[in-house]
Amino acid sequence: MPFRSTIPFLCSFLLLLPLSISLGRCSDISFSLCWFNTDSSLESHNFNITLNGTSLSYIRKPGKLTSVTVYPGVENKLTVKYERSYFAWIFTLNQNTKFTKVRGSVRPTVQPTSATQSFLQMLSPSEVFACENTTLFFRQEKDFFLAIGHTSRLPLRLESRSSSTLLLSWGHALTSSAHAEAHSVGLYSSELASFSLQRLETTTEPHYRLTALDSCSVYVACVEISGTLSLTCLSTITDPDLPRDLEMTSLNSSSLSVSWECPLNGRYSTFLLTVYHHHLSPNPSPSSLTPLEEERVWVQDPPQWTLSDLPPCARLSFGVQTVCVSGAETRYSPEISHKGNSDQSNILNLAQSSSGPDWYSVNWDVGSFSSVSRFRLFHDGEEQGSTLNTSFTVSGLQPCRKFWVTVEALCGEETVMDAQTVQVHTDPQGISDLRFVPENSTVVWTAGSASSGVFFMFELSRADGGEILWSGSVRFVSLSVWEQCESLASSHRSVLEFKSESPSLQPRGRAAAPNVHKAQEPNNVIGLIVPWTLPEEVQNGTSDSWVQMTQILQNRMDELLRSMVTEVKVKLLKVEPAQNPEHTEFLFLTLNKSKGLQEPLWIQDYLPDLLLLKSNNVSIENGVIHWTGPDLCLSSPCPKNSVCLNSLGSFSCLCREGHYDVRAFVRTSGSALPVCNDKGMFSRCLDKHLKGGISKQYLSSRLKGALKTSLNHGQCEVNETQDFFYFKTPREPNPCGTRRRVNESHIELQNFLTVTVAGEKGPRVDQGRSLRVLWKCVYPRHYLRTALVGVDLEWLSSFSVVAFNTSLQLALNMSLFGDSSYSSSFSDAVMLNPDDTLFFQVSLQTSNSFIHDVRLQVESCWATESSDPQDQVQGMFLQDGCPVDDTFSWLSQNGASQMSRFSIQMFHLPQSLPLYFHCRASVCGTEENCTQNCSSDQRMKRSVSDSETLDSRAAVVSVGPLVVTKRRSSLDKTSYWANTQP
Repeated sequence: MPFRSTIPFLCSFLLLLPLSISLGRCSDISFSLCWFNTDSSLESHNFNITLNGTSLSYIRKPGKLTSVTVYPGVENKLTVKYERSYFAWIFTLNQNTKFTKVRGSVRPTVQPTSATQSFLQMLSPSEVFACENTTLFFRQEKDFFLAIGHTSRLPLRLESRSSSTLLLSWGHALTSSAHAEAHSVGLYSSELASFSLQRLETTTEPHYRLTALDSCSVYVACVEISGTLSLTCLSTITDPDLPRDLEMTSLNSSSLSVSWECPLNGRYSTFLLTVYHHHLSPNPSPSSLTPLEEERVWVQDPPQWTLSDLPPCARLSFGVQTVCVSGAETRYSPEISHKGNSDQSNILNLAQSSSGPDWYSVNWDVGSFSSVSRFRLFHDGEEQGSTLNTSFTVSGLQPCRKFWVTVEALCGEETVMDAQTVQVHTDPQGISDLRFVPENSTVVWTAGSASSGVFFMFELSRADGGEILWSGSVRFVSLSVWEQCESLASSHRSVLEFKSESPSLQPRGRAAAPNVHKAQEPNNVIGLIVPWTLPEEVQNGTSDSWVQMTQILQNRMDELLRSMVTEVKVKLLKVEPAQNPEHTEFLFLTLNKSKGLQEPLWIQDYLPDLLLLKSNNVSIENGVIHWTGPDLCLSSPCPKNSVCLNSLGSFSCLCREGHYDVRAFVRTSGSALPVCNDKGMFSRCLDKHLKGGISKQYLSSRLKGALKTSLNHGQCEVNETQDFFYFKTPREPNPCGTRRRVNESHIELQNFLTVTVAGEKGPRVDQGRSLRVLWKCVYPRHYLRTALVGVDLEWLSSFSVVAFNTSLQLALNMSLFGDSSYSSSFSDAVMLNPDDTLFFQVSLQTSNSFIHDVRLQVESCWATESSDPQDQVQGMFLQDGCPVDDTFSWLSQNGASQMSRFSIQMFHLPQSLPLYFHCRASVCGTEENCTQNCSSDQRMKRSVSDSETLDSRAAVVSVGPLVVTKRRSSLDKTSYWANTQP
């Protein structure tokens, strides 16, 4: 028989399905709607299938098994029309496959009919039935069936997507034939409440990229794999386009406003605005920690937002993303950002301006003085003082030394708005008592700088300035000698003129060094010229990129010079532009490796070896190494937030300043390329746990000293590696103190790491500084609802014990009932409609006959989304013994007996969430008044002693969970049944 008319009366069923396969991870499971018809005869019978109001009739082929993926965690409405018959169901698929809810007027079946079974047996062993597990058949006829189910083997996968493309791939096992026929790829989009075919392509490859798609749009992509009887389809959405023109529209001392434009095509569901708080430091007190945190706001029309009541010295920046939602799928565009007011107090162009043998000066600029009260300067970590100017001088220092200088811009008393650090130096003192000793033709002098980092520089010339041409005659010559530091700072020159026959320069002892090929460089310097320029980020001599580049190039130079007879070790001295502006010259100090790197190695000692050096892409000109290899960075782009550095035959990707490599935490397989995150912060919001971390180096740059960490006030341990602090907390249930925030569409889970300086002593200004670093994971609310229902369906009914006096203890219990007869209490997870009424009973449980005069009073009752009565998200419906919900009704007098009964209606409670109910109750004696008068705004007044007595006799009892279904019309009396798995 063909389809039958719908039954005019309603029935309820409970379906129990055994677990038929071993499931993989939740992310591997695909839910599908599957149907099949043997020929095209259905088209002549006014046949139509709709899913969530959109017709699927065009997505099928006679004689083929058609399947379309379905979102779990949300309600899906399915209808089937055949001639004059009409069938409708509403079903929800749980991601963990343990609880599937179906609502409708016709009962699905579990077992396939013989006709259905005959077709399924036609599938080849390698072909996948997309509804193969926990299958429910909505309709089965001789030439047609319609079913839902899931599989972990779906051959069609969505490998990647963008705002205009979808990349599909399908199982290689089905396409391994060398002479495989072409596969058909179809794309359907929704138009006029029906999915219609937009394009049909063919390919012999096991993958296909669909292009020129609309952003933030729902598509169904189908593949008919050659040699199979299946048409497999994916329902998905493309990514949204970027929002446009994010700008700060107003700013004053107490508020800030931003606005932006919608994407060009106007397609979006909502916008996600992220507010970044950039406070670096609070008033240095351990009890007042300032978080470096992100605040996320979902913004609808119009796309603008205002933050009011700004605290003093607030530094904010913003990022906004377009969000598209379809079913359980949420897609985010890349973030466009705006600096807000975060850079207005930044310190700019911090640099050394001048120096002497015992002093140096630094100066700087600032973006705006509006939020800066003063500048504070630190010399090698020690505070030197404060100033209102943008320059500072430090004196009383040793010559030829290097120091680190930090300048902080302060707002108010102690709030640090920005801090920048630069390396500075003092100059050498210079030599004295320069003289010529004719007895042994020696020049001697007295050193002025007692430092191991000082070189003596020489320059020899004729006294009249001309070129020295020796022919055995006596000439007057001029010798210049000066001190030079490793920082290349030079002292004044001391000049000596003397008469000599064919003089030569041969150093003797520490206070001497040979001449050099350049007047300003010692001759234990070797040059390397490369045919490219350095990225700007690497040129900062104080940056992490500079340090990494120095080590990489020193190692590569050591390898290059390893073949020389002379054992040489190099140390990078400086980098400067070559004569060709597109080239760069590196200058290295050469050290004697055979003597423990304590002595310089002069160029004349290894120049013969250097001239014989043979290596690919290397030439020697005038004692300078020229690298002639290609610029590998042109063909080897590095990932986001990194820069490419050529390193003589290879390349390295270095994280930009302030970014750190987190690849060990965010990738499951090894990779040579870094993953560079700002501050080294990373987070992974996974199905079963949350993971996050931050760079130790970043924290050490903000807090000087040994670091001490605490996660969520110390509930769980903080792990650490050599370079990172990190944590891993379970999502539900959570013993680590993870905070939970809820709005209408999303649930946000927060973990915060408190970082302090441990055991610091002394008058240092940065004593007691601390940071609080915040991680957030945001899930679509329906996603966590589904997960929570699956986890927490075990019924909870708690008993609590209170002490009435020193010799008598009483037990309290709360139960839920479905009607006012109170004949049968719930003992399993309950699902009720919004217009249903729930009946409560709180009672004393005792067999003691001497407590007949004890009374029970229910003081307060509330609902939570977890079994924890202290959950931060609470819905109060009884407070201080008086109702705060309009639907609350007392069914017995509260405080007049050993039992209290009351009811509430469900439509005020959140829908589709697992809810637990908690009541605080206390016991009273005959001499106490337990009843409450709620006829006015007055609340019952008790003395302090009375309150303390009642509190000692009070306890909290709990019961649940209960789920309120989505609201529907009172005329819709369809039944419920559940598909569960043990």
